[in-house]
Amino acid sequence: MFDHVPLLSLLIWTPVIGAVVVLLTGGDAHADKARWLALITSIITMALCIPLYLGFNNNTYLMQFQEHLPWIPAYGIYYDLGVDGISAPLIILTVFTTLLVVIAAMKNQGLYSTE
Repeated sequence: MFDHVPLLSLLIWTPVIGAVVVLLTGGDAHADKARWLALITSIITMALCIPLYLGFNNNTYLMQFQEHLPWIPAYGIYYDLGVDGISAPLIILTVFTTLLVVIAAMKNQGLYSTE
């Protein structure tokens, strides 16, 4: 179903690109903007975990969502990714925890109210 989508690369590089964008907001002068960008990035990353959860097959021990691309072919170096039965729940847990931390940081700064 999600065979042709580089899902693992998206799960790795979306937070990295989001962190660079947050870094480029300019420090404390635009802290609110940085927090909202962090929230948007973590929500996008959480949305990318949905196909990982739905498409993962628990009935096999093989690696899933594999990506195998040549990186430096002259030296035989490849960009290789895959998910097994242990790492899939840990990826989802990490992304969910990141979202909770970003929301908690926004609440501590008074950017939104629960009342």
